[in-house]
Amino acid sequence: AAMAESSGATHTLGSEVERVRSTNDKKRKRSQIVQPLTKESLERFRETEKKKGVVYMSRIPPFMKPEKVRHLLSQFGEIGRIWLNPEDDKITKRRKKYKGKGKVNFTDGWVEFLDKKEAKWVAQHVNCTPVGGKRGNFHESDLWNIKYLKGFKWNDLTEQLAYE
Repeated sequence: AAMAESSGATHTLGSEVERVRSTNDKKRKRSQIVQPLTKESLERFRETEKKKGVVYMSRIPPFMKPEKVRHLLSQFGEIGRIWLNPEDDKITKRRKKYKGKGKVNFTDGWVEFLDKKEAKWVAQHVNCTPVGGKRGNFHESDLWNIKYLKGFKWNDLTEQLAYE
């Protein structure tokens, strides 16, 4: 009789789990349905896109990853998207052959700030300053090379990359 009670409890628990799963599936399906775009939401999107500013980094310090760039530049303003160009495959192979560094190295990149004024301020004040960090840090002696791109939007960059 004890075994029948325990199996009954398991069955009840199993049906509870099934009920929770089915409600989660319904929520997922509802969230996947795309709502039609209204004029107001389109206008809000365009306004937010106008406020964004893009800076160009002509040199990325050696072996600095996009996460580190985001971490270091986020202290100056809110960052949207980051794109860093990896170095050429031939250069990577040569570097790995002679120096043994297997890490990814980036040559240049673009950073999108959510506020155009912050992007301009970063380009003006952070350019040619040390990346910094504590003494003995890998990027201690590297300098930032940042330029604000006036009138440049992230869509221009994606179109250019698609064209190439």
